Amino acid sequence: SKVWHSTEKYRKVIWQCNDKYKHGTKCRTPHVTEAQIKEKFVKAINHLITNKASIIADCERLIEELRDTSSIDNKEIKIKGEQSALYASMKELIEQMAHPKDFNASGNDKNIDANLSRELPCAGTRYENLKNQYEKNNEKLTKLENTRLEWRVKRQKTLNLLTEIKLQDGLITEFDVQLWYALIEKVIVNRDGSMKFEFKNGQII
Repeated sequence: SKVWHSTEKYRKVIWQCNDKYKHGTKCRTPHVTEAQIKEKFVKAINHLITNKASIIADCERLIEELRDTSSIDNKEIKIKGEQSALYASMKELIEQMAHPKDFNASGNDKNIDANLSRELPCAGTRYENLKNQYEKNNEKLTKLENTRLEWRVKRQKTLNLLTEIKLQDGLITEFDVQLWYALIEKVIVNRDGSMKFEFKNGQII
């Protein structure tokens, strides 16, 4: 935010894009005043309150959906099973490359050396392929864990939204800073100056 005429009676708080004058191209999103944001916020909250019953039902449904992480759990179990098999195969290849003659005990030394010259490079390639797959699976596991965390955070935010909506008995007439911090994730300002409010549960009005 910025303050215009900060020492004058026309003092005004405005909000504008942080990159408005960067990169050589002026951002075309207009600035908005704090008063405009507060006015639109009141309308957005009253829209929620007017549709209170359906909003509550949607929140309760979403909370139950986010509570069930079985799809994530099943994917994790499958990937971890693959990881165990990959680890065992890599360990075997490491032993094979560390003690190659133990795995080529038949025939004379000349034949063994010939086999090793062919098989060791192949073992190294197989190991790298297994290692790459193991690392890809680790990335998948990290993404699944991040998804679980995102669901947990979104569920808590939706619970908070549900609590606040249930507490509202009637329409609000003025800006409420506590409601703002409890319910609003962010405000999106469009090029035509219109605004969209994204609530903590992801709903946009």
